[in-house]
Amino acid sequence: MHRSNLLVASDDILAADMVGAALLGYAPEDVPYIGHAARRHDRSLDLKDLTIVGERLQDHIRPHAHDFEYYDSPDGNMPLPLAKQGIRGIFYRKYDLSMCTYCSAMNGIILAAIRYAWQNEPWDRVEILTGKQMQPTPGMHKTILVGQCMYKAHKDNPDIHEMIAIKGCPPDPDEVLSALQRAGIKADPNLFKNIETLPGFFMARYSDRPEFEEGFFRVTA
Repeated sequence: MHRSNLLVASDDILAADMVGAALLGYAPEDVPYIGHAARRHDRSLDLKDLTIVGERLQDHIRPHAHDFEYYDSPDGNMPLPLAKQGIRGIFYRKYDLSMCTYCSAMNGIILAAIRYAWQNEPWDRVEILTGKQMQPTPGMHKTILVGQCMYKAHKDNPDIHEMIAIKGCPPDPDEVLSALQRAGIKADPNLFKNIETLPGFFMARYSDRPEFEEGFFRVTA
């Protein structure tokens, strides 16, 4: 994250999003929802067809990565930062495009809970499945099914040794906490009881940096 002091404004929502994508380093045609909107309204995705006034677009383009690098080994599968922390025994495969918005929000909280529950002791081959397409892996000792879609898809799957199901849509935070604890992951209940304050928890990394003004990042109920 960085501060640009730029404001993109337009009475044309699609045009504004095209310019916003370009500022973040992405061609508009490479952003699925922008391409979909352009096709629906028979619009061009060529930035040359837009009239841009004020700052020069090319002077402010700064590529932003949007993806997480994952680590895969016999001891676990998880985002690279968690693997670098030394976490083992968790198999948390990379999300896919079948994950809905509700489960996506919960996904980040679960990963944070795993990270802060780590006590330098490997967990017991715990697999966590999300979205609608993932398949259980034979040989896992515990399989957590996150959300109604995963539960319906695999509630009778013979490859699951011990199933821990979170059946809600959206997943209930208390049920997520209970599932992690049943799997031996002693997650902090406060992460789930105060979900609305979690963005502030992540923003703490920017505390006292001169290029950030704290008021812009304060989370209020």
